[in-house]
Amino acid sequence: MTARMFAGLLAAAGLWAQEPPHRVARLSYLYSPVYFRPATTQDWGDATLNLPLSDGDHLWTDLNGQAEVRAGATAVHLAPQTAFSITLLDDRTFRMSVTEGALNVRIARLNQGDRVEVETPVGSFHLVRTGNYRVDAVPGGNYASLTVRSGAAQAVAGPQSVAAEPGDRLVLTGNPAALEMLEAQPPDPWDEWCADRDQAAETALAVSEPYVSWEVPGVEDLAAAGDWETDSAVGVCWVPRDLPSNWLPFRYGHWIYKLPWGWIWVDDASWAFAPSHYGRWTKLKQGWAWLPEHRRNKPTFSPATVAFSRPETAGRRVIWAPLAPGEDHRTGAKKNREAATSADVTTFRASRPVAPGHLPLPPAASPFTSRAPEVTPALESFFGGRVHPSKPEPEPVVTPAPVVRDRGDEHRAQEQLMQAEDQQRRAEKARQAEENRRAEQSRQADESRRAEESRRADESRRAEDQRHAEESRRADEQRRAEDSRRADDARRADEQRREESRKADEQRKADEQKNSDRKK
Repeated sequence: MTARMFAGLLAAAGLWAQEPPHRVARLSYLYSPVYFRPATTQDWGDATLNLPLSDGDHLWTDLNGQAEVRAGATAVHLAPQTAFSITLLDDRTFRMSVTEGALNVRIARLNQGDRVEVETPVGSFHLVRTGNYRVDAVPGGNYASLTVRSGAAQAVAGPQSVAAEPGDRLVLTGNPAALEMLEAQPPDPWDEWCADRDQAAETALAVSEPYVSWEVPGVEDLAAAGDWETDSAVGVCWVPRDLPSNWLPFRYGHWIYKLPWGWIWVDDASWAFAPSHYGRWTKLKQGWAWLPEHRRNKPTFSPATVAFSRPETAGRRVIWAPLAPGEDHRTGAKKNREAATSADVTTFRASRPVAPGHLPLPPAASPFTSRAPEVTPALESFFGGRVHPSKPEPEPVVTPAPVVRDRGDEHRAQEQLMQAEDQQRRAEKARQAEENRRAEQSRQADESRRAEESRRADESRRAEDQRHAEESRRADEQRRAEDSRRADDARRADEQRREESRKADEQRKADEQKNSDRKK
């Protein structure tokens, strides 16, 4: 572990001395390249899907990268070349920061008293109602804007505060920042793509919302990957579809180390965030099923709903098993101990994927306890994979000191200000055009992907139709053969009856002839 990381850990120790927060955000989508920097170090690593995010975590989307962060029912989409961080995420507040790039924010649900805020180098935007918003920030230009598609917001810059309604575009420029109200520009292709994702998530959320709280991160992914069923033994549960034959909970993924929780499981399946950190897994006749927490409870994030087998750590292997309903971190895992997964310590601490091959189980007498394994994390453990120590953090926007002008220079200063504003508008148009071009490329790539998926689906459907037609043809041939066989049997039986009748007639005539001969 580097000295820089130790310094970060010492600084974070005081920050996280209190109880771990109950609420986290989740990296729910990424289109590479997207990079991640935790609060405990200045190094950057490759971001991974289902990465849990909390205070002080940073994301950077590169030239063609995109990402989506979800906290409850709030979705934050990151455009390419966007510097994003979470400054505060607790039970009531979701405060984020963007120093350059663009965010598209969708707030689908909001409890009374909850706050969603976006900070920029020139001011902050408070999103006070459910709705759709877009925030843009230009690095080094003392410029930020908020577009309100729906909902309501408030811009704050120093002592100034201005409210915005749907159709408004608030612009902050200069230092100290000046507020200007403009008419909202129409959505560009990237905004439309974000709206499509949000609509799909809202539709999927409606399927699961009767059974699990919308505040549980990841519930919007359950409807597409499984079904809600009612089992006589456990009640309402969620059963995933199309799993590998050797699939087990907490087998396909890797571990990361993140303060203040410690070791956290990151699953490979896009739908597995909620089942990995909330509720319990149980084995039913139809397969594995997930039981969510009771809806009356405030969802509480768990690093992983598993218990570890402590004695095996000394044997250079770490073994864990999913907690079943009724089990917790105090009682340990008993019912699902046969579903245990193990990894050698080197794989575990380096955040490498768990090998799904033969995984030795602990001895029957070895209990699964609540304590996490005492494994010293490697540098990769803080990122969940590959590290880029040389990758620089995006330079923060430095706000220059205000220029004090003599009153005799007011006219010249006004002309310079107008020129600067004109340059700013041209830069904004150029940036908007570049964003439109990138969004169009993303849309074309998405359409190409959808076309390929449609083609594969058509081929699969045609193959299925051909299979059904072949089965129908074989059934018809078998039926015709059976009908022909039955007809042949009936014909032979009829011929046999006629032959027997003929012989009987001949016998009768012969008897009559004999009787006639005797009488003569």
